[in-house]
Amino acid sequence: MENQLHKNDLSYIETMGISVAIMAPTAAMALNGSLAASIAGTSVPLTFLLAMITIGFVAFSFIQFNRHFSSSGSVYAFTTASLGPRVGFLSGWTLLLNAP
Repeated sequence: MENQLHKNDLSYIETMGISVAIMAPTAAMALNGSLAASIAGTSVPLTFLLAMITIGFVAFSFIQFNRHFSSSGSVYAFTTASLGPRVGFLSGWTLLLNAP
């Protein structure tokens, strides 16, 4: 049996939650840019560009790791596989402690 998402699998509240979650990163950048520009001046677009490039490299590394290590542990599993179990343990607890 295939696990596929059908039209009636999500409730209205769940659909709204997904929409807000998808919009949140874009809204955060759009709403905070003017405040940052008032403080930092004209260097804000360059900062956003550098951040976008950095996030692109991080996303690319996640894609490459996911091709080699198929795991639901994400950062914890990737760090354990690449840097060892002690650093993986530390990264897992760091993610847990930084959760809102």
